[in-house]
Amino acid sequence: TRRTLVIDEPASVDAEPAIVETGESGSTAKDVARAVSADELPDGFVPGVEPIGFDVIGARFTSAAGDVCEVCLWLAAESDDRSQGLRRVTDLGEPVGMLFTWDEPSTSNFVMFETPMPLSIAWFAADGAFVAATDMEPCIQATSAGCTRYRPDAEYRFAVEVVQGELG
Repeated sequence: TRRTLVIDEPASVDAEPAIVETGESGSTAKDVARAVSADELPDGFVPGVEPIGFDVIGARFTSAAGDVCEVCLWLAAESDDRSQGLRRVTDLGEPVGMLFTWDEPSTSNFVMFETPMPLSIAWFAADGAFVAATDMEPCIQATSAGCTRYRPDAEYRFAVEVVQGELG
């Protein structure tokens, strides 16, 4: 079964909505736990911290059978927003994850520095083609220097982060 993500609201006025295909369908958005419980948090992290200053964008996943799952994603379309990402976030709130967008193809890496929530990420090319996906582990240390860097072996224009294991 294939799923399609249609970004209903383009990241910029001139942008066309993107269509990206991912792997097999998984849980529905309401089945996903989108917060880290207080007893799972590393020292210094506060429960209930949602992303601040991000817009929310609607996304629609459609299976090959025509089943539609509409979700909300936090939108990181600017450099500062992409750098911040889900750092120090302990609760995604209503959105099921975060969508990262670039105006041009990118080879930037992702790092889980100060991100207490285990995440899964999928990257997509400008034409919406699936590039790669992986699970990412939290990296809670004094600096980001020792944190694992994550990126695919090809350029991409979009990335979607969700709670680990929920890419489907």
